[in-house]
Amino acid sequence: MLLSSKDVQQEPFNARLFLTTFFSEHTVINKQDMFGFPLEHLHELFKPGGIKGRVLFSLAFGPTFLQVLPACEHFEEIYMATSFEACVAEYQKWLRNEPDAFDWTPHMKQLCTLEGDMEKYAEKERVLRATIKQCLTFDMTKSNPFHPVVLPAADCVILYLILEPLGKDKETCIEYLRKVVAQIKDGGHLVIYAILGLSFFRLGQQRFPCFTYDQQFVLKALDDIGYEMHYFSCTDRTDLSNTSYADYKKIAVFAAKKKRQPVVV
Repeated sequence: MLLSSKDVQQEPFNARLFLTTFFSEHTVINKQDMFGFPLEHLHELFKPGGIKGRVLFSLAFGPTFLQVLPACEHFEEIYMATSFEACVAEYQKWLRNEPDAFDWTPHMKQLCTLEGDMEKYAEKERVLRATIKQCLTFDMTKSNPFHPVVLPAADCVILYLILEPLGKDKETCIEYLRKVVAQIKDGGHLVIYAILGLSFFRLGQQRFPCFTYDQQFVLKALDDIGYEMHYFSCTDRTDLSNTSYADYKKIAVFAAKKKRQPVVV
């Protein structure tokens, strides 16, 4: 049985194991897939002249900062939402610069290298800490996923590894997307980092079943919610030798905006 966001919050979840398994320098998954591809293409979306605004929401299954690193200098307020209280605790450790916080410095340096100056990583860390205004959990089964918190309308929402573990079926995923875009201002952007062809991932002995989908599903879902894609990049899985932790086939980044309504004359 696949997990809804309500169900998944009742499951025990080791947030630090999630980070060390998939986002550490010793990740069991190829680094280009986990770090390189998303940083390259999110950098492309959020570089000067790209997506910007006042408010950014990040919705992520685990306590990852990777998805907001390229955006932090182009927004005034960032709100980090995740599926578990344990993930909120991991976020807070890093924001308070606690000694046992997960080390995001290698990812900062990798992004700063893309931007042309690896040595500015410490300044980017400072900016990110200053820009993040709140870390909270979300529940996609509620009309306001952030209930009881009411957040300001967003100029951009990033979905990072959300549809895969939380979706039960196509209809549920589209329902979740409708709730997400309801949080976006007119003219705002929806960015989706997608793991295509994924049926499960594993943390230690715990196996998380996932909703399996492909590029065509995302395009159809965007059309159903009234959005049209303006950026897309996809690549095949780099390393097929180890599928015991996750069996995905491709990774992709989508960016979309609300469709323009025809002018009635």
